[in-house]
Amino acid sequence: MRDALHAAMRVGIVHFMAYPECLRGEGPVVETVRRILEDDFFGAIEVTQVKDPAARETVARLCAQSHVQVGYGAQPVLLTEKLNVNSLDPAERKRAVERMKACVEEAASLGATAFALLSGPNVAERREEAMQRLVDSLLEIGEACAAKGLRFLLADMAIQVEAARALTYRASAEHDAGRPSPALSAMAKCFASDVAMRVATDAVQVFGGYGFLKDYGVERLMRDAKITQIYEGTNQIMRVIVAKHLLVRSGSWDR
Repeated sequence: MRDALHAAMRVGIVHFMAYPECLRGEGPVVETVRRILEDDFFGAIEVTQVKDPAARETVARLCAQSHVQVGYGAQPVLLTEKLNVNSLDPAERKRAVERMKACVEEAASLGATAFALLSGPNVAERREEAMQRLVDSLLEIGEACAAKGLRFLLADMAIQVEAARALTYRASAEHDAGRPSPALSAMAKCFASDVAMRVATDAVQVFGGYGFLKDYGVERLMRDAKITQIYEGTNQIMRVIVAKHLLVRSGSWDR
């Protein structure tokens, strides 16, 4: 039953519902999060605000080490602070939106990839107007989430490019020193060209619909990146070379 369940979905738990004493971002947050993460039944966890910066950093590290999917629930913040994102009072709505943007920042620091919140009370006599205020608030909060996600995407792109450059330089340095390594060269070619394709595809995504227009140039980068995975030996062949090198070194391959 357990295996069938995990095959069908990623099982998660809402931390602040399982441990209501942590609902306000205080209490035994680190201890209870650690208790959940030690149970391999759960592959996802939803957390909320963690007021203590040191505890927040610890929670983020524990989640990263456990490789669980992290979501952030802003519902406790809205409820305990009596905030209303669809308030008809402009000042009250602005206060709620700004607080949610601060929660987005905290969610990013915790490694969250999902963000949840609650609408305010239903105003029956002015429902349409309240719904429009809710839409306005969600658009603002959504922009904050998108901006935070874009920063992470750009960071990942830069990290991958630098890693590919370092491996290429390493293979080149070995060759220049009179120690050419077909396996190292294959690793560099395979990894760098795969990175080029991933980063070029992400670059198109960053530009949205404009990414496919010739005016912006990134569509050309994506086409150029693809050919690097094919010429001078496809990346599948490069992987065969690397695998053979490893098997020979281990004695599992008869020369």
